[in-house]
Parts: sequence; C-alpha cells; structure tokens
Amino acid sequence: MWTRLTLLIPARERRFRYPDRLPLDDRAALAGILWVLRNYVPWRELPSTLFGVSGVTCWRRLQDWVQAGAWPELREQLLAECDADGILDLHRRWWIPLTSTR
Repeated sequence: MWTRLTLLIPARERRFRYPDRLPLDDRAALAGILWVLRNYVPWRELPSTLFGVSGVTCWRRLQDWVQAGAWPELREQLLAECDADGILDLHRRWWIPLTSTR
C-alpha cells in the first residue's frame, strides 16, 4: 500500500536555510497524522518516541499536503485500501477529515 501512496505525496523542495538537515520520513509523518486523527488528541500529545516525528512536524506535513491538493487523494486511497482489505469499520467513531484542524 505504501508504494501506491508514495506516488500521491508531493515532492518537497530543497531547503536552503538548513541544507544539511534531512527531512523526516513521510511514512512516519503519515502514521503520526493518522494516529492523531484516529485518537482525537491534540497534535502536541503525539508520542514522538512511538513514531519518530513530533506532532508539529505531522501537522506541518498535513498542511503542506492539503495546500498541495494531495490530501484528498491520499485520504481516498487510504479508505479504499482499508475497505478492500476489510479493515475499515464505518461504525467506529473515527474518520479522516479532508482538511486539518489544529
């Protein structure tokens, strides 16, 4: 599934302020985003030791994807993959919004 999602994630531009600092992994950021949205917790309460990224990083990455127009496609692909695998439970009280909230 990740290989199909990677195609939907926009490429980030090179950073000139800190060129030696590598960007954090998109996969870890996506996992953190989904955890926050699923558990209804503020971004600052994301356990960074569990995902390797902070809540602020996940929030910024989600904002970048929303602004680039990639989030609705990512969301639809995730829901389709989960539905095809039979792990999508629509009776559960979690959802993936089209836009992020702080």
